[in-house]
Amino acid sequence: MDRLLGVSSDEAVQVVSTETGAEIKISAAPVRWKLASAYAGSAQLLGTLGHRLVQNLDQASDGNIKLKFFEPGALVPALEIFDAVASGSVEAGWATPGFWAGKVPALQLFSAVPFGPAAPEYMAWMYFGGGRELYDEIYARHNIKGIPCGIFPPEASGWFRTEITSLDDLKGLKMRFFALGAKVMEKVG
Repeated sequence: MDRLLGVSSDEAVQVVSTETGAEIKISAAPVRWKLASAYAGSAQLLGTLGHRLVQNLDQASDGNIKLKFFEPGALVPALEIFDAVASGSVEAGWATPGFWAGKVPALQLFSAVPFGPAAPEYMAWMYFGGGRELYDEIYARHNIKGIPCGIFPPEASGWFRTEITSLDDLKGLKMRFFALGAKVMEKVG
């Protein structure tokens, strides 16, 4: 099988494939896949990185691998990309593991881990501390193989109109947090 799921996250921008061979395998036959994105192509960083992935795969494969970027909802709704790729109804996707938190809670470890670790520590865990093996195992249960290909720093805080000096200052404050960070802030109040 040769489906891809590209996943962009605060911890890792990834390309995920159900292919069990090499992470990037150049086929003798041209590969032409649709890439369902959870991010608008014009969105700073996350959307533009999806387009960069398309260009880089085309260039690295001498035109043998071509993805066509589709805006959110054009092929499937953003939160259905995981299932669409796992089932094979969509060949490729660009999203974040944290989007699948309701379906696969453990994937939050690979998306927006709140308050750390920093990028070098996180990548050390991924590649030398068993993180990648765990990541592969989790995705394999869903007929998907992940390929991390970038990283963003963790979510840590925000910009506030008033100074935050204690946990009490956070109570009742309206904030937007994602995945595990949202759970932490929920407990704070």
